[in-house]
Amino acid sequence: MNNEPVAWMIIDVDNGKSLQFEENKFSEINIPLYTAPRELSDEEIKEIWYDLYPLSSSSYWDDKREGLAELKFAKAILRKAQEK
Repeated sequence: MNNEPVAWMIIDVDNGKSLQFEENKFSEINIPLYTAPRELSDEEIKEIWYDLYPLSSSSYWDDKREGLAELKFAKAILRKAQEK
């Protein structure tokens, strides 16, 4: 699996937005674009969980029994998506 960007969205105040296949060192903003999702850290997965379920207990992930299944499930989905 290649985690290198396949293209770049280039944003310049004067020239607007463009899509290029190499990073433009002279551009103000270079946004890398990928073909597959990158891996997410446990912390990033937890942030998404709390965005979806803001009323969840703050200790939900601290207890090893709680949240473990959700974390494993999220990582399994990411692995499957990267296989395609």
